[in-house]
Amino acid sequence: MDMQGINSGFLNTLTSGASIEQRMEQNKFEEILKKTTSDSKEDEEALKEACGEFEAYFVNNIFSKMRQGIPKSELYEETQGHSIYEDMLYDAYSKEIASGKGIGIKEMLYQQLKKDGRIT
Repeated sequence: MDMQGINSGFLNTLTSGASIEQRMEQNKFEEILKKTTSDSKEDEEALKEACGEFEAYFVNNIFSKMRQGIPKSELYEETQGHSIYEDMLYDAYSKEIASGKGIGIKEMLYQQLKKDGRIT
């Protein structure tokens, strides 16, 4: 199966400068896509799950960029623990958003991959 369209374009654009965790999420998404080569119901569910994980990853990146634009306050000391907690919180937010209707990327991506003949 040819994965060049996904690897060479859109995902690489999103992951330039990505953290290790973000690259691991991308690899997980790509592995799920590679497993969806046959036309079974199980593969259709796996593709939907992969699209949902991609949307969660994308929303998490949006949150990360938005947080970078917020000025730091001097009211409290920002510790490493605070930073880790924020990362975990926004990761949970992005997964929760993607688990529902999300922002629409999950469904569009699923329909596109399904239309390309991967799932019938």
